[in-house]
Amino acid sequence: MFIYAKKSAPIFSDPDFPRYFQGDLPLDQGMHLRLLEWIALPGETFERVGQEGDIVLVRTKRYPKELLYSHSLFFEEGEGKQVQKNKKEILEALKYYPRLFYLWGGNTRAPVFDLFFLYQTKLCDRKSFFHLTFQGVDCSGILYDAACGMTPRNTHELLDFGTEVKTLRPLDLVTLPGHVLIALDENTLIESRHLTGVIRRPARERLNELTDFQYRRWL
Repeated sequence: MFIYAKKSAPIFSDPDFPRYFQGDLPLDQGMHLRLLEWIALPGETFERVGQEGDIVLVRTKRYPKELLYSHSLFFEEGEGKQVQKNKKEILEALKYYPRLFYLWGGNTRAPVFDLFFLYQTKLCDRKSFFHLTFQGVDCSGILYDAACGMTPRNTHELLDFGTEVKTLRPLDLVTLPGHVLIALDENTLIESRHLTGVIRRPARERLNELTDFQYRRWL
């Protein structure tokens, strides 16, 4: 049976994710919640392979992990339809992309408060609040959000996405192992980094700091 996200839906690799909202937040040494895979955008379709109470077990050919988990409140039965954007619309979304924090697995501009309120999360520190309301984006999440899910979600999948090119044009990607940057134009890059969050930098200046990168054109 197929189900689709009727609104932004956090997707986890751990079926026991409700405990995160009761004070057991398993952050790694980099202060990342790596059990968050991504935020499914409205219209994203999944195969439902099981359900235990309110926890749905899902999978999708678009994502490499076999089993993923979320809460049933985010889904309806059927196959969804995602928004399709053209190049101009995607660039416009990137041009006005807000200055958000870096969040592993994050790919939405707006917070997702549903689980925070559902589980009546107690008072927590500022960092935990941002994690539990999914406020922020990671490097590939900016592109995924702006393009409404038209691109692969993970950085390693973007390494071979599109075609390698020699010159940088608007919407081209600068890919390297573990990171991706996006060209707003020939002279400006946008990215999300651990310490800075979403940031724009002059292309030449930023590229001088990188090694082992490619330009890739996908649209």
